[in-house]
Amino acid sequence: MKRTRRPAALRRWAIVGLYLAAIFVQSALPSAVHTSFLPGLDKLLHALAYGLLAALWCRALATWPLEGRPAAAIAAAAVILAALYGLSDEIHQAFVPGRMADPWDWMADGFGAAIGAAAWAVMLN
Repeated sequence: MKRTRRPAALRRWAIVGLYLAAIFVQSALPSAVHTSFLPGLDKLLHALAYGLLAALWCRALATWPLEGRPAAAIAAAAVILAALYGLSDEIHQAFVPGRMADPWDWMADGFGAAIGAAAWAVMLN
């Protein structure tokens, strides 16, 4: 990585870290969103959250360690990372009172991550 780009890369990775922490903290709280009035709203929220996570990961990975790699490779790495974090988040929620691990939530996380990473890759071209 070029020395002049180091602060930008650090900022991008810091944003990813803060966003991961925000997801973790939110997942440690009892569910605040009541979606019984609108079925599927929780899945939409999962997809949006992990779409943003994947896009943030794409931005960070593009500066380091995947700088110069094709956008598709960066996007694929971001989707994998987001899906793995989504899995760890669902496992975490299994131990939070008032929460549960839901494989459908994890699927929504992965779907959102794929959309977010694809949107990032398209915006580059």
